[in-house]
Amino acid sequence: MTRARLEPAGEKKAYTYDELSDLVGLSRRTLYNHVKAGKLIPTYPTGEPRFSAKEVERWIGSWPAEPPVKETA
Repeated sequence: MTRARLEPAGEKKAYTYDELSDLVGLSRRTLYNHVKAGKLIPTYPTGEPRFSAKEVERWIGSWPAEPPVKETA
C-alpha cells in the first residue's frame, strides 16, 4: 500500500471527512471508526470537524509498513 501524499505545506491546512476519504482512499465509516478509537483526532474550528494536515501526517505515519501476518493452525 502506498502512503497518501499531502499537498505541499502552505496549500492545504485542514481536511473535511470527504476530502480526507478521497485523499487516503478510505471510507468515511472507516475514518469515523478511527476517530472513535482515538487514532485520528479532529478539531472543530468552525463547529464542523476538520483534520489538520499535521494530524493527518501523524495518523498516516502510525500505519503499519507491512500487512499483518496471518497465523495458520
